Amino acid sequence: MREGIEVSDYDIQSYAERNASVYNQPERRQSRYIVSATETEALAAAGRVQAGESFVDVARQVSIDPLAPKNGGNLGLVSPGQLAPALEEVIFSLEVGQISAPVNVADKWYVATVEAVQAGQEQLPQEEILADIEEIIADEEFASRWKELMDGLYADAE
Repeated sequence: MREGIEVSDYDIQSYAERNASVYNQPERRQSRYIVSATETEALAAAGRVQAGESFVDVARQVSIDPLAPKNGGNLGLVSPGQLAPALEEVIFSLEVGQISAPVNVADKWYVATVEAVQAGQEQLPQEEILADIEEIIADEEFASRWKELMDGLYADAE
């Protein structure tokens, strides 16, 4: 049944465009933040962390984020486009372990840190991508033909 399955360059290109996110992953950052009602409170929180207190402990104690007492201000792995632009700009400009200056977003003040950076996944060499895609499309066509054959056999058996 695999004989005669031909995959066109157009099919490969279309598949690649529809599934670009599979082959390219942006940089992601493991981040935390402290949310304050005022800039003064945010500056005080940042000062405590810079003086040596644990970011997690300060977030649990002073952040007005309702989840902070449990998660210590954990944002998880953040990708571009997930946060407010001003906060995202700060997080993606920080070095690991660096504490940001307070940033105002929607009438709240945020202090952020980055705990780890997960590098973006580069696109595979073009030849590998094309070979992978051609195989995937051929497998899908085979599965379609197999289903058609089985449906026909079941229909004839009745």
